[in-house]
Amino acid sequence: MAKQEQIQKFANCWLDRFQNAVQGEMIFSVNDMTEACIFMGFQEKCGRAFVNGYGENLYEVTELKKIIGHITDIMLLGSVILTRSLYFHECGDDREILALENRTWFVLAFRRLAELAEITGQVKNAVILSPEVEKYKETIQKLRTELSMLFFRRDELKYVECPNIEMQYMLAIGGLEIKVYELYCESMRLKRGIEIIQAVKNRQESISIPKM
Repeated sequence: MAKQEQIQKFANCWLDRFQNAVQGEMIFSVNDMTEACIFMGFQEKCGRAFVNGYGENLYEVTELKKIIGHITDIMLLGSVILTRSLYFHECGDDREILALENRTWFVLAFRRLAELAEITGQVKNAVILSPEVEKYKETIQKLRTELSMLFFRRDELKYVECPNIEMQYMLAIGGLEIKVYELYCESMRLKRGIEIIQAVKNRQESISIPKM
């Protein structure tokens, strides 16, 4: 398996890609991510063994949130990411990986992988942190998780709830707005007709108004 520094860079790189990705717009290849996971030394059989033991619902964001903080093995988490990457690679549709649920899953997984690599590297370097620093690190971790959830909520509002509300509005109000506009145009035509008639009368000219 690669060194902790390499794994941390790898995790942060793919974390940034998923956080900056826009749904449906590919900025990377799933095949590239799969090959990068294998290069890091992660193993498909290790990931599949964990998934088989835990259940396929591990690939759901809500389930991953429940256990992500309890995963402390870099090889295990990296291998689970590899198995998920292989799934989308085998499906042949790269854009599916950027669906809101899938994108959020990878953000959580890569963020935890980067944290584990950082923590492991610190232990190997025999860096003893003061209780105050540890407290700050815990606070930062909580804020990162909260920020991730806020990003998830923002995307849910932007790509799911807002379009649904807009569609409901158009179905309920859109037709009435069109009718109001048509009546407004008709009233303006009638008003203009009245002005023309009044102008003709002021000139004491005869006028013939067709029957409606």
